[in-house]
Amino acid sequence: MAELSAVLVLRDRTSLETSQEDGHDLDEALRAARMRVVHALPDEVVKHLTGPDPPDLLLLPSSLGADRVGRYGMLLRRGNGDLLVPPAPEGDPSGRHQARHTAVMVYLDGELADLEACVKHGYHYLVPPYRGSLIRTQLMCDVERHRLARVAEEAALAVSLRQYERELRIAQEIQEGFLPSDLPCAPGWEIDVRFRPARAVAGDFYDAFPLLQGRRLSIVVADVCDKGVGAALFMALIRTLLRHTAEHAGQWNLFDGLPPLEALARDVRQESPALVPGAAPLLQAMTGTNRYMTSNHQGYFATVFFGVLDPESGCLLYANGGHNPPLLRRAGGRLERLQVTGPAVGLHPDSEFRLAEVRLDPGDVLLAYTDGVTDSRDPEGEFYGEDRLSALVRGLAGTSLGLLERVEADVRAHLRDGEQYDDITMLALRRLAGR
Repeated sequence: MAELSAVLVLRDRTSLETSQEDGHDLDEALRAARMRVVHALPDEVVKHLTGPDPPDLLLLPSSLGADRVGRYGMLLRRGNGDLLVPPAPEGDPSGRHQARHTAVMVYLDGELADLEACVKHGYHYLVPPYRGSLIRTQLMCDVERHRLARVAEEAALAVSLRQYERELRIAQEIQEGFLPSDLPCAPGWEIDVRFRPARAVAGDFYDAFPLLQGRRLSIVVADVCDKGVGAALFMALIRTLLRHTAEHAGQWNLFDGLPPLEALARDVRQESPALVPGAAPLLQAMTGTNRYMTSNHQGYFATVFFGVLDPESGCLLYANGGHNPPLLRRAGGRLERLQVTGPAVGLHPDSEFRLAEVRLDPGDVLLAYTDGVTDSRDPEGEFYGEDRLSALVRGLAGTSLGLLERVEADVRAHLRDGEQYDDITMLALRRLAGR
């Protein structure tokens, strides 16, 4: 059983002065029970409980009322800056001091109705006549019950934490299974990615897969709103919808109201006929996924950059749904931005996604990224920013992998010891020189 060292007795100023002048039978009983008695006014309680030698027991007058007694109890249990369990002092590396927790009891000092209300709230109590031979056993039993209850709470918390960690590992493994382990590529092209979640699971995702029996290459970089497990689940859903719809465009009738292929062909400039076959999969994937999300999962949305590349001509047909404009660095160093062509996917059921096109010539490289790159903040709170990213990319030449490594290193240098607040995803697509 626990040993008691000190009892902190709360008094109002009048009763404190009376007890100091005339003594008090409760104090006498506590001292007869070989306990050190400390008196405190209400505004002095925190100082005593956070001091180097906190008491084992806080003894409160029933006249405070159940609500005020309950507030003291809640204050002792809170896990924030008001936590009334002091840290272990220097010279106590064992941490034994930190393991001491103050229990709460009430004593009768007025109306029985007040005491009854405290008892109904679960607080143990003392009533006169106070006897030192009995009071020590009673107090020690209550402190021991308090200690065992804390041990049980901590054990339950540890079990819950282990279960949560296990489920988080499972979620991480599932998410990793949705991201491509190998990126397909066509002769004369390079494609590389960087993926750094801010937490165990991420709301960002990337994808690359062949279309039209390998005659086209699709690339996707997207960012689901929110973070954590919820965002990761919707990442898996949106990624699956985009890919499956694009791969089966024209073969199924799940989404109504999409424009026919002839209309899509008219939207693509006549001087780029090679882009027409990729228009239907691209637009159907964006529109169909948007309508499914707004019909079934309102409140979640994703910014999406979705491109379909014709490796032979270097033409890229794309839709940018509210995403950061990817950067296209020309072989000579000139920088272009692939601007937004529609809203984020999942915002409005009737959203329209326009198609745009660009051509990558030999030596050109395209960098698609999520806002975790530009929104990275150093310890002073300064953002990495689009200007710094653009200046870095404009001055880089070489492989797609080299580009990603340089950008990643520069973002890390900007963060220094600061925390990564958001997921970071980058995809680089480069057309080799002479192709």
